[in-house]
Amino acid sequence: MPTRQLKRLFVLLSHVRDTLVSQGPDRVFFLTIRYLSWKLRLQKRVSTLPPRVNLVVTTLVITWMRCTIRLFRLFVPEKYTDADPYAICNVDPDEITNVSPYEGTKRRGWVIDGDWDRDVESFDDRPIPKAIRRHFEEGVDWRETELADRYDDEDRFRRKCEGIERLHDRIVADGYRTQRDLLESDPAAAWEGVNATISPLTNEITVDIGRDGEILFNMLGKHRLSIAKVADVETVPVMVFCRHRQWHEVRNERNTDCQRTNLVSHTDTQLEGPQADDR
Repeated sequence: MPTRQLKRLFVLLSHVRDTLVSQGPDRVFFLTIRYLSWKLRLQKRVSTLPPRVNLVVTTLVITWMRCTIRLFRLFVPEKYTDADPYAICNVDPDEITNVSPYEGTKRRGWVIDGDWDRDVESFDDRPIPKAIRRHFEEGVDWRETELADRYDDEDRFRRKCEGIERLHDRIVADGYRTQRDLLESDPAAAWEGVNATISPLTNEITVDIGRDGEILFNMLGKHRLSIAKVADVETVPVMVFCRHRQWHEVRNERNTDCQRTNLVSHTDTQLEGPQADDR
């Protein structure tokens, strides 16, 4: 085995050991699944399946995840939530102002302690939200926004701007709809938006919840969220990945995540399983 591969294997095994000691075998299991999924490019493979096949596979994945979370909760209830990991809450988009440090990591159903929710980055100051705000609110040409700095290819930049324009116009004209609603009314648009997950069924805006109930953007839906803010959309559907342990304790006392005036539970009629309010 080449030296480089040996080094990678050593680093991987060291990471597994450290995770096992600090977080336990359950976390090693989930992270191993995520690693294998990444290595096998399962997200890309599933997302490019024919739509009907994709929805069957996605439903199986969702069922597996729900059952796995419930199983681990039996043994370590303080580390996993009883909320449905695929339930939806309607949230005021203006409440989502910061980004979770776990951005890009799908910790569905996890309860995590520590100070991870303290040192957070502003969502609204990021290039894409800032460019969308400047273009639609101030009338700045796309070429003069922060978005232009991200593209060297003029054709790709033009297509990107046109896509954002179409998304903005659809939301303004038809209102903000869940991806499941969009899948029924405009399947082409629903499937077009799938690029960082496996299916429209899992393609809502995703967030984490901090200790004080702060809603932190995670990884999916940054364009939709940015447009919802400038279009004055009252609420957007979100899915929750992980929660801070302190919020989880508050949630347990309330027995719901959505008991606030600006949060409305959304009943998901297309996915079977418990539909607990998911904040």
